Amino acid sequence: MMKKIIFLISCFFVMMDVSRAVTLTCPGEASPGEEIKLHIEEQEYIGIKAKYQFGDGFVYQNMKLNSSWKSYYNGADGFSIGNVSNQDKLSMDVNVKIDMNLAVNKEYTLQLVELEGSKDDYKNNNLDNISCKIKLLSNVDTLNNLEISNGTLSPKFDKNTLRYEAVVDRDTTVIKATPSDKNAKVEGDIGEKKLNYGVNTFVVKVTSVRGTQKVYNIYITRPLKVVSDKIDKSSDATLKSLTLSTGKIAFKKDNFLYSVNVGYEVENIEVEAVTNSDKAKFEINKPDKLVVGDNTIKVIVTAEDGTVATYVVVVNRKEKLSSDATIKNLVIKNYSIDFKADDYEYDLEIDGEDKLDIEVILNDDRANYKIKGNNNLKNNSIIEIEVIAEDGSNNIYKINIIKLSESNSDAISNYIKFVPLIGFIVLIVAVLVVKILKSKANSVDDKNA
Repeated sequence: MMKKIIFLISCFFVMMDVSRAVTLTCPGEASPGEEIKLHIEEQEYIGIKAKYQFGDGFVYQNMKLNSSWKSYYNGADGFSIGNVSNQDKLSMDVNVKIDMNLAVNKEYTLQLVELEGSKDDYKNNNLDNISCKIKLLSNVDTLNNLEISNGTLSPKFDKNTLRYEAVVDRDTTVIKATPSDKNAKVEGDIGEKKLNYGVNTFVVKVTSVRGTQKVYNIYITRPLKVVSDKIDKSSDATLKSLTLSTGKIAFKKDNFLYSVNVGYEVENIEVEAVTNSDKAKFEINKPDKLVVGDNTIKVIVTAEDGTVATYVVVVNRKEKLSSDATIKNLVIKNYSIDFKADDYEYDLEIDGEDKLDIEVILNDDRANYKIKGNNNLKNNSIIEIEVIAEDGSNNIYKINIIKLSESNSDAISNYIKFVPLIGFIVLIVAVLVVKILKSKANSVDDKNA
């Protein structure tokens, strides 16, 4: 019994020994071209340094620390950081970009190596390497080809174009679709399809191995042949007018497909229609609320003899304008800067350059930026980087230039300027001292006399 207890206690301490104060976590899955976030935490140390070991195809972007920790060095090879206030445990994010050409359906290991930590006694402790694993899955969700029989799609097929139109003067067509990635799943309106008069709407969905999806929309118009001079019943299933509460269309009765763009603030559109034949009827099918992107409104007209024709209006609701006017990373050639997106002012000591090589990477590719003051740099020059968001809002990042050579020469120059003044003051003091001494000497002589 005693042996069992001793064994269990030994196991307990072994388990304690292998527990680690520093942890590294990463997403379980990702795709080529994606930017991932590695998360590092610790609870025990006040200083940590390590090197990254990511392997080819994983490219370091930047890192971000919580406020009580300070970065003494960070770069593509590793970092050195300290807990300056000795308060919060470490919470650190490292952003890494995955190369587009990296092989998929494979597991990769990302590590921190040569890891050292310092406790309150300031003695370095060599720590075990820590790692996490990530599996790369294909996120290719495009088509390699899309075509129909008995007609030609417009515009010409491109894997990134998601909307197509065609006119087919037959009652059937065959839709063929081939995925770019043979492992992707293609579903929807594939194969032979019946065509009604007016616009026929078809959807082809492509789902990648990773689960991302693209939706291709095909609008095929079958022209309507109206026979209105029948003795018995009219086959006129056309409209005389079609109007929208927001947005304008150039309506023609023989044109069955229309497009209109509206702003993000438009959530609903009312539709009014009038038939050419007073014996025809129509119904309007539309979404209760417009989503961002394409929305399909159908006006289905039924003639007196039962002939049906469909008019379609594709309403594109634009995205909300972005207000992101921040910089993701700021790289200055030959200089290191501890950049953070929410810090807007930096001091930078430079050598003799008149201009800096500055690379600005924005958080939102819809934003723009412009750099001011990056010419004829002198001591106390200020470089301003203004970032303008899509909605017009802006932020200004400032870099205060310190030229050490000029700073020292300025100090010497100021010293030289004050030398004559100091000499003059010394001279006046000396004269006053001499006068006081002479006065005291004359006073002593008068007393002796």
